[in-house]
Amino acid sequence: MNYFILYILLANAFIMLCYLTHNADKAKSERIQDVLFAEGDVAVLLLKQRQGVMILTMTILSFLFLGNKETVFLAFMINEPWQILLPLLSLTAITLILMSSKTPLTLAHKTNERLNSRQLSQFFFGRICFIILYEFFFRGLLLFSIAAATGIYISVMINLLLYCFIHRHFTKTEIAGVAIFGTIQCIMTVVNHSVWPAVLLHLSITLAVEMKLLFHKNKQLNLTTA
Repeated sequence: MNYFILYILLANAFIMLCYLTHNADKAKSERIQDVLFAEGDVAVLLLKQRQGVMILTMTILSFLFLGNKETVFLAFMINEPWQILLPLLSLTAITLILMSSKTPLTLAHKTNERLNSRQLSQFFFGRICFIILYEFFFRGLLLFSIAAATGIYISVMINLLLYCFIHRHFTKTEIAGVAIFGTIQCIMTVVNHSVWPAVLLHLSITLAVEMKLLFHKNKQLNLTTA
């Protein structure tokens, strides 16, 4: 196996993801809240999502073709059935916290229309695919392949640095949250020898937050049009 080719492959995918994130952030359309509560363009958000899915899919397939099969598949296995319950249990607590949140969100003056059902279905289907592939990339390919060369502790540190860098456009408080979340994700993956618990935790948190944002916007619109 040629590790040089594999690391070039991973570096290329990371750079392309950074490029997509930068462009979407420049267009103020990097996250769903940018579209719901600011001047973001849903078309830009969906395009970024589709391109990200394509990049990650091609990278993972190439890695599986070229890489060390035992190391790679170790990251994708579910070693014990009960392991997948841990992230799912977190969904209940996260949802309760979000439901009790009173954080005010201001509706932008040009976003007083609901996203249509087609846009919503495209967003959430793409979002689920993207998060799964995203975790396979960060906590699967990057974490395990770098660990093979540097050891797991250095690999986790590098993983966190890259994960924070790709979110560099966030606020300082958000980046601190990203660092904590990334640490938890890496620990879960290493302890379980599987990326699936990290995938499920990421999906649980993200979908709970974004569904709450959509509910909040619809509530504002109903009050506005009442």
